Amino acid sequence: SDILSRNGKKLCNIQRVTTLILFTGKVFIVGLVASASFATSSTQVNNSSLHIQQIYQIVPILICILGSFAITSSLFSLYAMAVDTIYVCILEDLDKHDGSSREPYCMSSDMLNILHLETLLR
Repeated sequence: SDILSRNGKKLCNIQRVTTLILFTGKVFIVGLVASASFATSSTQVNNSSLHIQQIYQIVPILICILGSFAITSSLFSLYAMAVDTIYVCILEDLDKHDGSSREPYCMSSDMLNILHLETLLR
């Protein structure tokens, strides 16, 4: 928690960006499910042996929307937790290691590229 308190501004920025990206993804997925369920629910079934008349068309659409929102929210909260965990690991690595040959960073080279640390180490 000491690492998080020292990097509070960075943590706040990471949280905001993560929340924005995941919320946009959530809205996109729920919108796709809503449009697909509306398109499926509004088509007429013209089969002589199967005559189904749907009185309340909005009920199945709402069930699909609420179900997709619940599933998307639970899965995206898992992604948010993974982003937080990776960020804490990065902070811990930056705190304990200096990137020298005696104490190299433990993170991958891809993560070093993202953080622009690989060019600083050369």
